[in-house]
Amino acid sequence: MCTMKKSHRFQNKMIWDQASTRKEAVCFLFLSPQKKIEQQYEDIYDLCGHHSNCLLKQDDQMCFVMHSEANPFTGTLSPHFRKIRVCGGMNVMSVIRKFIFNEIKYSKIGFDVWQLIEGGLGILTKLLRDTFRIFFFKSISSIKVKKNKNINSAKYFKESKIFQGHSRFVNCVNFSPDGANIVSSSDDKTVRIWDVKSGREIKRLKGHSHWISNAQFSRNGDMVVSCSDDNTIRLWDVKSGQELRKFEGHWAAAKGVQFSPNGHIIASCSLDTTIRIWDIESGENIKTLEGHTKVVNDVQFSSDSKFIVSSSFDQTVGIWNVKSGQREQKLIGHSGAVLKARFSPNGLAIASCSSDTTIRIWDTASGREIRKLEGHIDLVNDFQFMADGQIIASCSSDKTIRLWDVKSGKEFQRWKGHAVPITGIDISPTGNKISVVKIKILQSEKIKLITLKLFSIV
Repeated sequence: MCTMKKSHRFQNKMIWDQASTRKEAVCFLFLSPQKKIEQQYEDIYDLCGHHSNCLLKQDDQMCFVMHSEANPFTGTLSPHFRKIRVCGGMNVMSVIRKFIFNEIKYSKIGFDVWQLIEGGLGILTKLLRDTFRIFFFKSISSIKVKKNKNINSAKYFKESKIFQGHSRFVNCVNFSPDGANIVSSSDDKTVRIWDVKSGREIKRLKGHSHWISNAQFSRNGDMVVSCSDDNTIRLWDVKSGQELRKFEGHWAAAKGVQFSPNGHIIASCSLDTTIRIWDIESGENIKTLEGHTKVVNDVQFSSDSKFIVSSSFDQTVGIWNVKSGQREQKLIGHSGAVLKARFSPNGLAIASCSSDTTIRIWDTASGREIRKLEGHIDLVNDFQFMADGQIIASCSSDKTIRLWDVKSGKEFQRWKGHAVPITGIDISPTGNKISVVKIKILQSEKIKLITLKLFSIV
């Protein structure tokens, strides 16, 4: 339940009562825009029914949604409420934006406090639309957020599956484009493909003679590319498990690899400080990009395949023109090795994570740092953007997974149910699952699949 200071006074209160055969009532309370308020709660819930991890601080307009105990509806609301849910917190905002253009879907999925009944949907939908207009359009832009002391206890994460089979460290995991499979790479010199639903290993790709740092699916899901400390890049057929091609040219361990979105080329990076671009059909090394002074950890393409972003132990992020091979931007700001860098889905920003414990967001065009995400207390090993680019999921050697609001730079969700560092992370295409890699010393390696319940309704 929720308690408020007695001094809080509701002004310009508007109440709509909706009769229900389920013996429930709905009440909307809007606070006057002129009244500044500080909320204090013992127990806070968001629209998904979970404990909220954010509080609204001195917001000028607040909306409470309540439903009464299951008493017969008499035209007035029961004074006893069994739960209060708060329309607040950026975790909720990011989900609600998905439903702007479909109020029916919005009311059914987003607002589970309402029991939709036959014959009452039209009126109820109108009320929801009014609530959306009044609260979300007027209030979201001026929202101020502070962390709840219970941020660690919010329960959006649920461990759903463990994939076991690798005999040594697992270095990365990535979903297939349809989200049905996961590919993993390991120090046991194998690449493995797993069925997400059953957790069963369905293919084991063998050929590398040393540790395998990375493996990725192609855009159509038909192929996998992998890179290894044996200095090679290898291309595999997913259906047969056969090696299709071997790319040779790096003179030291290959640490990162990526298919271009257009499917024509592959980029790889290495301990030899170079980035190489390969033609998929011929296997030819068509360009070598030079400029980093230390190990290049990772490479990622822009969505149009025209640019590559690289991350390096030299503490910089590079933006490269694929056609010319020239470095167009050198992003400087991290005080430790940059472990991963990625373009945002719209390409306007780049995010990077580092051994300096931060994630930084950069403007792609100018190369200017626009935001620093601070909260991890050890290496930030990996991160991913959600599909809409509004949220980042990160993993760290501090044994946590964290979710961040990109616009504000605020952490709004943390899951710390791990006993060991987390070294890799990926998000399913539907946005409702996260796969992570954990380091397990002296034990078989495990891939854990985490269901992110916050996004299960998307």
